[in-house]
Amino acid sequence: MNAATPAYDMILPVTITPDRYGGTYSGGAWLAFPLDPNTVPGGPFGGDVFANDWWAELGDVPVGRGESPDRAYDDLSRRLEAMQPAQMIEPRSELSGSMWTWELLTLSLGSRLSASGRAADRPDAAGP
Repeated sequence: MNAATPAYDMILPVTITPDRYGGTYSGGAWLAFPLDPNTVPGGPFGGDVFANDWWAELGDVPVGRGESPDRAYDDLSRRLEAMQPAQMIEPRSELSGSMWTWELLTLSLGSRLSASGRAADRPDAAGP
């Protein structure tokens, strides 16, 4: 059996949650944050004005958005893949995948975000 290789085996950490405002400010009914649940910022879930401002000031911080949890996760994968990883660890054997790590410093959020994704072995996953 020769199944297509997915872009990522997993992104860790990741928290997928419904958007309090159903996508009014974020653009998606579901949100995927590259964070542990206890570190997800409260901004997108605050009052109307606060949530609107949070999304307007987000910039290029990768938060996946979609009409379902799967689509939000896929959007997060695309957003992270479009960024230059801080570190890439190549596979140790032909049975393992590589690991990419992103470190994001966001002044508007006032916190340091970090996410890792294991890229599957595929030619375009080798990175730059």
